[in-house]
Amino acid sequence: MRAASRFRSLIATLAIPLAACVEVTGPVAVVEDDACNARYVSIGSTITGSLSSYDCVTQDDTESYVDYYELTLYRTTDVDLYLESLDFDAYLMVFDEFDELIVEDDDSGESTDAWITVKLPAGRYYIAVTSFDGGERGNYKLYVD
Repeated sequence: MRAASRFRSLIATLAIPLAACVEVTGPVAVVEDDACNARYVSIGSTITGSLSSYDCVTQDDTESYVDYYELTLYRTTDVDLYLESLDFDAYLMVFDEFDELIVEDDDSGESTDAWITVKLPAGRYYIAVTSFDGGERGNYKLYVD
């Protein structure tokens, strides 16, 4: 498995004041002065997405494309994440709100799909959808159950 440390340097917190009374925060991946916002997901979601040359790129020698998703849990929950792709070797990582890696997976699913089952306490988590090998692009489905 590849080292998770390459993703830790990508996630930062962005605070945007709205109407001077509400603050929305979310993770961003900073790559050469550009930011990649996480999209929100919830339990029961199925996300159809793609890794492309327009996505964030990891800051290591693999230069893998990556999409980020934010998951907020309000109680301890068993979370099942499944990432499938016919186009690339799927790789999943889950970080807590302090950018600490909780779990990662490469090929626990069918063929080269990634599958994570984990019990998480209430909190905010970030899911990194990427490929095992650098530069891979293509379509994917992420199941969040």
